Amino acid sequence: MDELHPINIDGVASKFTCYQAMTKENILEILLINRQQIQENSYYGLDFLEEQNKELANETDEEIQLVLQFNNSLAQFYFHSNYQKALEICVTAINRYPNTAYTAALAHHHSFAGVCHTFLAQYDKAEEYLNKALELAEKVRAEKPNLVVAVLQSLFENSYYRKDAPEKSVSYLKKALAVLIENHDTERLCGCQLQLGQHYYGQGDYVTALSYFNSASIGFEDIMHLQNMAISYNHIGMCYLKMGQPDRAETALQKALSICFKAATPDNTARCKYNLAQVYVAKKDWIKALDFAQNSISIFEDTGNRVEKDEVEQLLSRIAEQLQQA
Repeated sequence: MDELHPINIDGVASKFTCYQAMTKENILEILLINRQQIQENSYYGLDFLEEQNKELANETDEEIQLVLQFNNSLAQFYFHSNYQKALEICVTAINRYPNTAYTAALAHHHSFAGVCHTFLAQYDKAEEYLNKALELAEKVRAEKPNLVVAVLQSLFENSYYRKDAPEKSVSYLKKALAVLIENHDTERLCGCQLQLGQHYYGQGDYVTALSYFNSASIGFEDIMHLQNMAISYNHIGMCYLKMGQPDRAETALQKALSICFKAATPDNTARCKYNLAQVYVAKKDWIKALDFAQNSISIFEDTGNRVEKDEVEQLLSRIAEQLQQA
């Protein structure tokens, strides 16, 4: 399904009352439109899905049913955060069509069942489903290499949350990276490099992390993906700060912030300002540190991001102490 191109029906997916007159290809393309709506948290997507469930209730084609039920599982996951129900839908589809010829569609269900188990903290079951998904995805790798990548990234996340040895966790990302290099998929390649950078940053290997973040920033700049450019430069700045190079950290973070003003979520902008506050603390420029910290905490308050707001509050306390001593 991830290789289909959605059809354009009056610019958006609209309601249909004549599915019986449509070709299988058109129905699958409509289902992909709905899948994209669900993943984008569009509430219209829920209404559209309800209509399809009614119209296609008696549909006998295995591929259509597999894709439709996958959309139902996504809806439970994204809109209701009901990971158990999402899991049950996938497992039902797997049990109903264990020997289907539609390998990619079946792999999607195994993969998402694994993701649901991860969110339910059932990591061993997650690995079982994800390994089966990878086995199936490898069979269709020539036509759908991104499916292999998605499963490997899910295996990485499950391994990370299970607190496996770092070498095991990162091996999945490196395999995904190799597939992306082979298929020249710049956006996903850079996303994988970003993940690898975050992994090594978390391990305290800032030199290796910096290398991956730099590669990601170059690729995202080539395709003008502004939000991910900002995220990359934000990470680059923090690597330099951890390496004791606050001037280079400031340059990278100022570049990230300038991009944030063009395209970034409020939380990403706030993180950039918070990181700049940390840079100015390292440089003992307490006035600038105060300004950026106050700016960032204001945004986190607006977005309701309590966890990161608490971090900034701790930094503000430190800055206030220094200003009182000045």
